[in-house]
Formats: sequence, C-alpha cells, structure tokens
Amino acid sequence: MDRKLTLLSVALCASAPAFGQGSDDCASAQAITGSGPFAYDTAGATTDGLPDPICSFFSNDDIFDDVWFSWTAADSGDHILSLCSNTTGDSKIAVYAGACGSAPLACND
Repeated sequence: MDRKLTLLSVALCASAPAFGQGSDDCASAQAITGSGPFAYDTAGATTDGLPDPICSFFSNDDIFDDVWFSWTAADSGDHILSLCSNTTGDSKIAVYAGACGSAPLACND
C-alpha cells in the first residue's frame, strides 16, 4: 500500500516550529513524515492547484494561495488531518494520492 500522499494546505499549525513551511509548487511539495504539528505559511503563495468539483464550497472549486506538502505516514491505517485551533484565516484542505494534477481524494473548507 502506498502511504505517500500529496497534501494541499495540510493539517498544520501556524504557530508550530518554522521548519515546515510548505512549497508554493505541487511539483516540489515539501516532504514531511510522521505526526505533526507542522508549520505552514501562505504569505506570498500563488495558486497552482487545479479546480475540482469535490472542492466546491460557496460556489468556488479552487484553493487559492496554496502551499504543498508530500506526507509519508509512519504506518498504515486511518489518520486524522486537522488544522490547529489557533489557525487564522479561511482555510481549505485537499488530499491527493500520487502525482500532482490527480483528482483529490477529499476536500474540506
């Protein structure tokens, strides 16, 4: 079973240690592994993800100013993806299996 996922604006904390900021480009998604929290920063980020109907919330199926992570799970099974309670701003998260440009497995606003 492939345990590597491409995550868009993942379950991260804005106040976590600054080592994990995310990549502005899906093709060079920042590698992370294990459990977080992982910091992210969308300042200066551009939009390179493709719109998808599964991400349609409030008549918008795109995720703007996205940051990308490639997460490898430490084990198989179910995992919980969440933002920390002190995260500011409106967030939308998509989870992909495999390469950039694939359809998201799940999306939440």
